Amino acid sequence: MDFRVPALVAKQLEGLKEAVPTILWVAVLVDPTNPFNQEVLHNLELAAWALGVQLQRVEAGAPAAFEAAFAAMVHEGADALLIVNAALFSAPFWGRFVKNDGTTSS
Repeated sequence: MDFRVPALVAKQLEGLKEAVPTILWVAVLVDPTNPFNQEVLHNLELAAWALGVQLQRVEAGAPAAFEAAFAAMVHEGADALLIVNAALFSAPFWGRFVKNDGTTSS
């Protein structure tokens, strides 16, 4: 894991706020099984405080949890979504679950 990634995620939040200055509530999608997320979330919290943004931590450790995670984001009224880098959220992983017709397999 690259030691610069936690700081990079904070920069992503800064870029998001710069692109959409009106955001106040940002959902952060994380894989709770990844121990690296503690450092990432700490950096995000510092950046959020400096930017005047509230974070909503949303956990999804498996594809079965995605629907509930996105429902929670909508319910809480998130203005934006920041996805913390994890293998679970990468394109190669999704290729195993998304069929050519756009439906998903379990």
